[in-house]
Amino acid sequence: MLEKIAVNLLAGVPAVVKPATVTSYLTEAVVKEIIASNILPKGALQLLCGSAGDMLEHVTSQDIVTFTGSATTGLMLKSGKRILEESVPFTMEADSLNCIVLGDDVTPEMPEWDIFIKEVRKEMTTKCGQKCTAIRRIFVPENKIEDIQIALGKALAQTTIGNPLNSTVRMGSLAGQSQKEEVKNQIQKLLASSQIIYGSLDSVELIDADANKGAFISPILLLNQNPFASTAVHEVEAFGPVSTLMPYNNIEEAIALAKLGKGSLVSSIVTASSTIAKQYVLGAGAYHGRILVLNNECAKESTGHGSPLPLLVHGGPGRAGGGEEMGGMRGVFCSGASFDELAAIQTEKEGLKFFSGFANVINEMRKAPQLIIVRVQGKCVGGGVGLAAAADYAIACEGAEVKLSELAVGIGPFVVGPAVERKLGLSAFSQLTIDASLWRNGDWARLASSGIHRQLKKLFHP
Repeated sequence: MLEKIAVNLLAGVPAVVKPATVTSYLTEAVVKEIIASNILPKGALQLLCGSAGDMLEHVTSQDIVTFTGSATTGLMLKSGKRILEESVPFTMEADSLNCIVLGDDVTPEMPEWDIFIKEVRKEMTTKCGQKCTAIRRIFVPENKIEDIQIALGKALAQTTIGNPLNSTVRMGSLAGQSQKEEVKNQIQKLLASSQIIYGSLDSVELIDADANKGAFISPILLLNQNPFASTAVHEVEAFGPVSTLMPYNNIEEAIALAKLGKGSLVSSIVTASSTIAKQYVLGAGAYHGRILVLNNECAKESTGHGSPLPLLVHGGPGRAGGGEEMGGMRGVFCSGASFDELAAIQTEKEGLKFFSGFANVINEMRKAPQLIIVRVQGKCVGGGVGLAAAADYAIACEGAEVKLSELAVGIGPFVVGPAVERKLGLSAFSQLTIDASLWRNGDWARLASSGIHRQLKKLFHP
């Protein structure tokens, strides 16, 4: 929810959130905390639990619908009469059969081998596999399939399951009993052409939990020996801790198998070879929202296969919904507006409603080739801080002070963050967001950016 509404809030557009009924309890608790904090204007965030009724029959071309869920439900909503009549922008993030590839160059002695195993285990078990970006398909060189099977089995066996309040537990339950039955039904479809090589549909060892009171299931690892002929694995998603291991013979086959998913949110490849990585990215790129290349040099700082990043576009082609979310300024600018919608703006009032204030200005300032100098004469907050930081030089007059105020929590980092970090550094930006109620002046800025200040002092006073 938070990543979905971020661009709304940045653009000054209210958000009406409709969570899945089974998960609405947690959503309600989070929204309640946000409302109680008074960081948003009244009505900026609204929550609807239960049925949405005929809400989508009242949308207009000035609204935006963002959907996350199954491809079937998404298609039904996207095809709604009102959506089509009003040309309502519809952003869909649907379930997708995301995949990971082990490069043919990787051997058990290499650090990339362990990176691969850890990444698969993490993506299978985090949130009990209930993530739109979870790894569903695992492609491994045929001559390494047995070794990977053994290594994954050992890694998954370390996953303790049970009450998430217990500090020793690493995986909780599915969202509910209905979800558990749905996952089992989907696994049965996959078993028509695959076999279980780790886990069980009938039993699971729990810690500090009662199997009769929770929708617990063990991680399930399947093996499909003939992924080109048995294609259910490229069509059926079990939305839980379930993934299928498959062999390939060369990088061309790995690319072809990745494409059989007909579009996904993310794919990853673990390889120490830049040649293999380049081949895969160029060959499979058009079928995935993003591709993560992992090796020993970048793994430590990587956020991993399944983490959408605010400044990257999140979405995917084909089965994944064809939507685009976040993407830094792309997510804010007109929130997916078409050229016709832009051309239809005739008055200042319409433009003010349509555009997003400081955000697009900050972005253009950061990209402009010209030298930009700004002067802060008084107190500025939020977007004003971003404007000052986006400039090449900011002159603070006597009495000038800044603070992030209402942009501090959940909003500021997306737009103001990159600009402020470039000027003052990550540490200073963290202080601004944590102590958002405090005014900061030029003396504070000089201390916060002491590294830069020392360099300038040395430059002008050697």
